Amino acid sequence: MVQHISETSFTIDSIDKESRLMILTFGTGQASEFITGGEWELKSAEVDFSGDYVDYVTRYHSGRLKGKMNITMSEFGLNRTKVTFKARYRFSSMALMSNRRPVEQLWIFNTGECASLTPDNSASGIPNKRTICPTGLAESTIMRALRSF
Repeated sequence: MVQHISETSFTIDSIDKESRLMILTFGTGQASEFITGGEWELKSAEVDFSGDYVDYVTRYHSGRLKGKMNITMSEFGLNRTKVTFKARYRFSSMALMSNRRPVEQLWIFNTGECASLTPDNSASGIPNKRTICPTGLAESTIMRALRSF
């Protein structure tokens, strides 16, 4: 499994053999591979964008994903191992509020969850609530690695 992980976009942060816990980091590449905010379109004098909201935030508001995944392994009968994993997503950006003050926006969520924000800087005609969810790539990459054993 360690060999397979080393060939992906995951980085092994730590391995604790005693507790059988492996902690991985991911998301340093293209954030929209791991998370999505859905289709987003904005056309103005300053911006002409159409694509995933995560890509918009990354390009125009310094969006950054820091993902962590905990993988635990435990014996589950003779020659069987039970593996559980859970990812934690942290996506941050910098935005200008209506008073022109910069503020960090932060979405934090786990595998199977989404996070929503209602920014203060919404323009008219643009949805106020911004929801970001996992794409499932992080989890499916680990599942493929486990199936190869």
